[in-house]
Order: sequence, then C-alpha cells, then structure tokens
Amino acid sequence: MSEDNIDLADNLSIEKTLSVEVLWRNAIVCQKYDQSKNPKQLRESYSEYIKAGFPFEIIDGDNFFFQYDFLSKVMQKFSQQKILIISIIGPQNSGKSTLLNYMFGTLFDVRNGRCTRGVYGSFVKSNIPSFDYIMLIDTEGLLGTEKGDLEYDRRLILFCLAVSHLVIVNIAGDLNQALKDMIILCVDSLKEINVNKMPTPVVHFVLNQRPDTNLANNQKAIKNIVEQLQTDTTDKTIAISIEQFHSLPSAFKLENILDIAKLPKLQVTSNDFLEETTKLTKVLIKSAIDNYQRSPKHYIDPLKWIQNAYTVFDILQHFPDLTHFKDLKEKRLDKQIRDGIRELLKTKLSATEKKKSFDNCSNKARSQIDEIFQISFDGIYKECEKSLQKIFEELGPSSAVRERSIQFLKTQIFEARNAWRDAAYRIHDENELNLLVRNGEQDLRNLIDKTIKETAEKGDELKEEDARQIFNHMYKQKMKNIKKEFNAKERLRNAVIAVYSLYDMYEKDCLPTGETILRHTPLIDRISNDFPPYSSGNADADSTDDEFDIHGQHKKRRPMQLSDAINNITKT
Repeated sequence: MSEDNIDLADNLSIEKTLSVEVLWRNAIVCQKYDQSKNPKQLRESYSEYIKAGFPFEIIDGDNFFFQYDFLSKVMQKFSQQKILIISIIGPQNSGKSTLLNYMFGTLFDVRNGRCTRGVYGSFVKSNIPSFDYIMLIDTEGLLGTEKGDLEYDRRLILFCLAVSHLVIVNIAGDLNQALKDMIILCVDSLKEINVNKMPTPVVHFVLNQRPDTNLANNQKAIKNIVEQLQTDTTDKTIAISIEQFHSLPSAFKLENILDIAKLPKLQVTSNDFLEETTKLTKVLIKSAIDNYQRSPKHYIDPLKWIQNAYTVFDILQHFPDLTHFKDLKEKRLDKQIRDGIRELLKTKLSATEKKKSFDNCSNKARSQIDEIFQISFDGIYKECEKSLQKIFEELGPSSAVRERSIQFLKTQIFEARNAWRDAAYRIHDENELNLLVRNGEQDLRNLIDKTIKETAEKGDELKEEDARQIFNHMYKQKMKNIKKEFNAKERLRNAVIAVYSLYDMYEKDCLPTGETILRHTPLIDRISNDFPPYSSGNADADSTDDEFDIHGQHKKRRPMQLSDAINNITKT
C-alpha cells in the first residue's frame, strides 16, 4: 500500500459513516426481506432498546424518510403509556444534544459537526404522576454547512412545532436573522397543517454558552427579539414573552487539576452549568405540563404520537409551500400575487366567455375546436402576463416569487384551456352521436312506413309473426349500418384522452397511463368482435343487443356469465 493510501485511511472517520443508529437503520430496512421464522424478534429487541432510554431514529436525515410501518408496530408495546413531548431545535454545534443529555440523562450522540442526522427520540421514565414517560426529541443542527439546505431546516422546525408540547430553541450566541425568519415562517405555517392532534406548543429560548448569564444584562437584546417575533407573527399562533428566555453558561471549562502550569489542562463539566440546567429543567417541565393541561382532550401515547407525527411528515412532503419560502414576507407576497391572478382570471375566464367559446365551436370538427382554443387562450395568456408584470412592478417580489407566479399563471390558464376544450369535445361527440341515432331512428320509421304502404297496395294481410320477423330484420340491418358509421376506436381514444386530462386526480400507482390503455385497444377490439356480449343460447351471432316485438315490448336478454367470457378468452 502506498503512503498516500495509508494517509487517506488514517484520515477516515468511521464515526462519521458508521454508528449504532446506522446499524439499526440498516437492520430495519433489511427486515422487510427477512424470511426467518421469527420476524417479530427485531421489533421486540428495538422496543427493549427504546425502553432502556437509547435514542431511536424517527426521521432519516440522509434520505428524509420515516420508517412508519416498523415504528408503529414497535410503539404498540407502549400503548396506553402517557407521554410529555419536549423537542429541541437550534443551529449546528450550539450544544442541543449536550443540553438534553445533562437535563434529562439522555444518551444522544455528541461531537463536532453533523452528529445528529434527521430527528431522533428518547424515552425518559417519568416521576411525574400524570405521565409514564417524557419523550425528548433531538434534531439535526440548523444552518449547517454540511447539509446546507434551508428548506430542510424549515421542515425540521415545523415538524417539531407540530408534534411537541414544548419546543426549546437553543442558541449559542445571538439569534441571527436567518434563524429568526425560519421560526416566524414555521409558526405561521403551523396553523395551516391543521392536524389537531396536539395542542399548540409553548416555545422557550435558551441562550447557551453565555459568558454572562444574568438575563437582566441582556434585557435589551431579549426585548428586541420578542418585539420582532411578535410584530411579524401577527396572528399570535404562539405567544412569545420575555419569561420564555433563559441563559446558560458553557457546559465545560478547562482546569489544571494538579495546579502545575506545565501540565495540560483538563476539560471538566462546569458546576455552574449543572446547577443552571437543573433549575431550567424544572421550569421547562412545568411549562410543558401547564400547556398539556390546557388541552386535556389531547391525550397521547407513543403509538398515537407516531401516527400523528407521520401525518405531519406526510403533509410536509405533499405541501412543500409550507416551508418553501425564505421568510414570512416572501410567503405573504406570493399569496397576494396569486390572489391577484385569481381575480384577473375571474374576468378573463368567466362563464360568459366560456359560453362564447362553446358557441364558436358549434358544428366544428375536432381539429378546428383545438385550433380555436389554442388561439383564444394564447391571447388570454399574453393579456394576463402584461397585467402580471404591472403587479411585479408595484410589489417588487423576489426572482423566486416571480418565477412561481408566472408558472402559476401558465398552469391556471392552460389547465382551464384543456378543461374547456375537453368539454367542447364532449359536446361535439354527443351531437354527432345524437345525430347518428336520430338519422337511424328516422330511417327505421321510413322503412316501417314503406313496408306498411307496400303491403296495403298489394292487398296482402300481414300476420303478427310475419310482421315481427320483418321488423326484427329491418332493426338488425339498421343497427349494422349504425355500427358501421360509429367509429368505436376513435370514441375509445377520445374517452381515454378525456379521462387522462384529469390524470392528476387519480392515484397514479394504481392507474395505468393513457398511452398504455391506447396500446391495448387492439385487444379490446378483438374481444368485442370475437366474443358476443351475450350467451350463445339466447340469440344468433347476428343478433343485436336488444330486440322488440311487434307491439314494441322490449325483450330482455341474459348477459354472458363472467366465467363463460373468461373461458372464451382463454381458449384463443
């Protein structure tokens, strides 16, 4: 091995890529494919691991994945166990995990850099009569240089706000603008989640690693933060007051135990930190309990919590707008512009305009209908785009909001075009079909009148049985003519296109694509042509779907049994 390879191997940090949590994660993923006779063994081991107080992964921060199926089964072991949920958020390397470990005796991993990846939980046995466990939630550091994803950070904040009784915002240094903007935005988005499984959390700010822990000396800075948060959060979803700010010294200090200057100093835990964290723990637990008791109907155990947490996680994935914007101002500006676009489209795409478009398509071919809507909606888009540019000049949104607004306008206009055009297609097809039926009906009447007239001129007496045979023969012939004029392939194609214009409404995992359906039309035609829709015992192969006797009585025919149809298909 070369010296370069040796140096590279020496620099590899196993801790950054391998941990107990990663081993558990891999075991959980692999257990889906385990063919052993005891599939419950891993779940039982993991529940014992959690019960012992070890951290367990809730959200995989590398892949943003929630192992709901596995965790929900594990949490069944803790059903009917009341829990109080306290979570912590804060910048990377601000001492979040260290703080929880000293406050509650948890075992969260602690080291420099990105030690917590995603969201982890830990159960601490409670000595509070009202609760069996306190569940601590530790999160990945915000504003981290390794991850560098602000939208991911906002998702973590909003997740904690939605699933906790109390949230600790741990800050080492000052509350910078980026973190403040994220908190304000997520507080505003919290009311839009509307899960209603947890009471609105109380938020406490911990000013960690402070050289001066006297809050009186920091009143001006704290008051400024409170005023900013209260001003920007106008609906007061979460109340913020000066009483919710706390200060802590650094957890560690360097001491020369033997008092020998030449010896290196030893890093030891600060007694001041231990005393202050003990006091803070009591304050936070009391605050969390008070918040819990304000909404006693929100009883929750670990299983219910996992179900609720997964619902929140799913909402965050399906509604990215909740955490997309950099701050509340940008979010509100985007909404204001979208509302303006909607008002603009109410005029441009009114019911009156829709009727005019349908009238213009009357007696037009499908290709002409498509051209009419293409031209008219291109004109509508150009007019609306000019109006949108005026809105941009007035409000001055960011480039991101501009792009979103332009895309929103395009989507609204061209989806409306598709809907109107498809409706015009349906009207066109219905008119063609009605015309075909009316013409066939009139032709049949003419044949009947002609037959009656010819019989009368000959002076023949028409018996009932002869009249029935003549009528059925005319009816069959006319139905054959109608079927020849009816283009079944074209109708099927148009129907598939109409259904798949609303494709987004359906569950795509369960519904094949429109192209797949159209590729199988030859098979559908073959089944329709080769196998009669009714059992052979009822009628001959040339019979129509319905027959009428001479008195106009409808003769019901028995449909072919499903088993017979399957047998016919499998024989070919």
